[in-house]
Amino acid sequence: MSNQMVIAQDWRTILGNAFGFNQSVLTGTLVLPQETLAHARLLHEVLVAIFATPQFNPVMPTSNLELSHFILLSCREIQKRARLSVFETGRVIQIKHDVAGIHAQLALPFSHASSAFNALRWVVEVMNMLGRKPKRSPTLIGKLQNSLKKLVEDLKPFSNSGVNIGRMIPVAMELGIPVRHIENQIFLLGVGKNGRIFNSTITESTTSHGVQFAKSKVSTAHLLRLAGLPAVMHELVNSADQAVMVANKFGYPVVIKPADKDGGEGVYAGLKNEQEVLQSFELSHQISNRILLEKFVDGQDYRITVANGKVIKAIVRKPGGVVGDGQHTIAELIQLASQQEQAVIRARERGKQLLSLDDEALGILTEHRLTPATVLAPDQQLALRKRANISTGGTTENVINMMHPDNVELAIRAAQVLRLDLAGIDLLMPDIRVSWMESSGAICEVNAQPQISTEYVPTIYHELLLDSVPCQGRIPLVLLVYRETPLVTVERLSGLIADYFAQIGLKTFHTDQTGSFLNARRLSQALPHHMQYAKALQVNQSVDAAVLMVSEQDLLVHGLPFVYCDLLYWVDSLDITQSSALSDLLTMTIPHIRGALCVDQPDLIPSLSTVPIDGLRVCALPKTDLAQDTYQQALVGVLQCHVKIN
Repeated sequence: MSNQMVIAQDWRTILGNAFGFNQSVLTGTLVLPQETLAHARLLHEVLVAIFATPQFNPVMPTSNLELSHFILLSCREIQKRARLSVFETGRVIQIKHDVAGIHAQLALPFSHASSAFNALRWVVEVMNMLGRKPKRSPTLIGKLQNSLKKLVEDLKPFSNSGVNIGRMIPVAMELGIPVRHIENQIFLLGVGKNGRIFNSTITESTTSHGVQFAKSKVSTAHLLRLAGLPAVMHELVNSADQAVMVANKFGYPVVIKPADKDGGEGVYAGLKNEQEVLQSFELSHQISNRILLEKFVDGQDYRITVANGKVIKAIVRKPGGVVGDGQHTIAELIQLASQQEQAVIRARERGKQLLSLDDEALGILTEHRLTPATVLAPDQQLALRKRANISTGGTTENVINMMHPDNVELAIRAAQVLRLDLAGIDLLMPDIRVSWMESSGAICEVNAQPQISTEYVPTIYHELLLDSVPCQGRIPLVLLVYRETPLVTVERLSGLIADYFAQIGLKTFHTDQTGSFLNARRLSQALPHHMQYAKALQVNQSVDAAVLMVSEQDLLVHGLPFVYCDLLYWVDSLDITQSSALSDLLTMTIPHIRGALCVDQPDLIPSLSTVPIDGLRVCALPKTDLAQDTYQQALVGVLQCHVKIN
């Protein structure tokens, strides 16, 4: 037997749902030599050192099952670093032992199949290298870290996960909401009438007018003033000389910023003289042709998040910087700050370290007559950014319970004026505890696609999704699985179920050999297989319920069309003692059944005891003459008992 770990040749992709995953999966076998477990401690130590992040610290494997899981965790960590949309950790389906070694059947979720496989291959190669040379050294760690860095860079072109998406989609999956990736950061959450499309935090209720207004700081300020709300004073400037002229009119300090960018991009605040205005105009002009010169508002930088007429989060943002301890240099303090948990999370989400000794930080040090080697006194605070954006290393503090009621109402009114259901209101004022009507302050921006972190409000995405996606995005769904039964019989059964749903007032998507239908109205010609029908019904908001037919072979190849079904009716013999393929198929499908598994013969139910059904309800509906009243009554009874009607 080889002493090397081997990726078997049986790996394949399942584009639908299988093994309880919300995403497409790769599945196949990894062959582990017996002695691999003897090196488990070394493997664990080295990979933890390579990844070098507090978020990756799994238990040291003490069994082949734990070792296989450790490999899957490592694969996910690699894909997360490349910002791939992989939101679940793989699973060990089963482990078998024979003379050839230990065979671990794995399921690995993916957003890009070859990227997931390359991550697996890298982990296996590292483990095999350590098996050949079981000794840890700084040189080895450095070499492997460089190898990992190259792999991550190679995978990054396949990334489509924005910051909000990386937070929202795992919550949708946790809530059991069916998720389908459309393109880029656009996801469809839910099915049929209960499906909702999200483009990051832009929802179906977000008006196009609101998005357009928010993209233009000029339009935003104009609308806010029309409503009698405080907005910053600014003017569009077409040249550096004009910027200086307007700055002199407003009085210093001033702010230079693009009129059509957000996230702090191209913003230069606190400019105190003509030279700084000239330099900042040229820098900002490199990313936009529409430049605003803005009167500086002295105050703190607050971000108020409004959703559906309620303030759901409020923070004060502070420029990124360091606090002295009398021991470490400024450069060392920056390095220590970058290792804190929130800094690590934010750096991973954005793919870069946010606070560093870049040109802006070095310029501020020069202004203060400091250097990176300066040791600050204990508790001495030093801001290394001129703006307070989180994307540039800023820090935050929760202030939602400090807000004056007038300021709460101000944020809500601002979102309403711009016709936004979800908005980030950037408010500059001295103290959020004092009414805006009794102090200086102004709204400087409104963001129609705000970045929403879970800091301070861990359940914020749960609340947003439960408020936006009805009934967990689900509709009644029945799958009919067949092997030998004539297709015409399966079609008749599908028609009976569709008729029942129609009788209780549901518009039902169903199919036959000629195409798809919504009740009696034809929707399309025939499509190649059930996955394409599933996509068609998922985006159709007229669909209240669905019945899909799928052959065992198609189910094995493509997986289930959705992350759930209410009733999976196996209309052919399901004696898994006679077929290992059927057993494998049940292992794939059972985790997705939320109602019941229905078989065609009562005496087959005991054979299911060899499959992990975890309390799943199993019922029998013998396949007789579908025209008989007794059969139809029994069918209706099964549907009433096991199919949840929203």
